[in-house]
Amino acid sequence: FRSFYEDIRTNPSIPKPAHFYEMSQNLIQACVQGAVGEIDRIRNLYVEQILTHSTGRPEVVRLHFLYTFGQIVDLLGKRSPVQKENYRFLFETIERQLQEAGALSDLTSVFRESLKRLLSLILKPAETSQSIRLEGARKYIDQNFRQDLKLEQVARENGFSVSVFGRGRSEEHTSELQSLRHL
Repeated sequence: FRSFYEDIRTNPSIPKPAHFYEMSQNLIQACVQGAVGEIDRIRNLYVEQILTHSTGRPEVVRLHFLYTFGQIVDLLGKRSPVQKENYRFLFETIERQLQEAGALSDLTSVFRESLKRLLSLILKPAETSQSIRLEGARKYIDQNFRQDLKLEQVARENGFSVSVFGRGRSEEHTSELQSLRHL
């Protein structure tokens, strides 16, 4: 047995075991601290190691990504209870997108884009919060489209005043709000 383990330890073709927990913790801390300059480097290393050691199995990659996002969202929710609902909604969206992604490249794309959205919520909470609430409004409408929905009801369910929801406050979100205005 000794030579077997020696061969494994010294064979350069066998990848060294990754420290997934440590890499995940580094990424989590960078995100929670809003360390914009470090996140890309840490994320790229994390993704590279996950892909290298996943042996091409999307379910392994998905599990690692969900764990990391769950930890980030949990810490951010504790740090900013006001945004907790936005973080929870964002996590549910990310989870759904990761479940729908089949190929490794799709999983990686979802992971990268989701980290950007999460970082945006950390750095620009008011702007991103409105975007997340708009997604919530779309989800609410999709789930309740058979009911007689009223503008007031959809606005209230998603944390908007009727006037803001009905007209749109920023140019970036005006088209999204207008598409929901038909209520």
